[in-house]
Amino acid sequence: MAPEVLESRVNLEDLESFKQMDVYSMALVLWEMASRCEVVGEVKNYELPFGSKVQEQPCVDTMRDIVLHGRGRPEIPSSWLVHQGMRFLCDTITECWDHDPEARLTAHCVAERFNLMAQMDCDDILNNNTDNEASKTASPGGEHQDSDGSRNMQ
Repeated sequence: MAPEVLESRVNLEDLESFKQMDVYSMALVLWEMASRCEVVGEVKNYELPFGSKVQEQPCVDTMRDIVLHGRGRPEIPSSWLVHQGMRFLCDTITECWDHDPEARLTAHCVAERFNLMAQMDCDDILNNNTDNEASKTASPGGEHQDSDGSRNMQ
């Protein structure tokens, strides 16, 4: 849960409050996805975002102590920061789970960063497929152009 939810200071009248909470949650999901990515090295057994700090079903008080009072976030191992694309993703994650909802990235900004990441030469981090993508030319919108010139959705 986002810090503002744990602190019971959510403005239920403001749509932006819900968007900011969703961005925090998205950061946790992105962290989970990053933890399963082979580019960071050995993929370990699945662990919940706060798995090293809590039991399997933590109570709200425990999460309040970790997230709100301790400002804890899931660990980003140094091995994730070696790869250019993963470092870019980790920076995005960190900016999405900021304690201050107003300081978090917007979902639109995250989408723009993902588009930028797709254009970067990051060993094709988005789909972990470096072998057969050399024959394809990327284009916006998730399409790619095969060597024969035909367009296909990825």
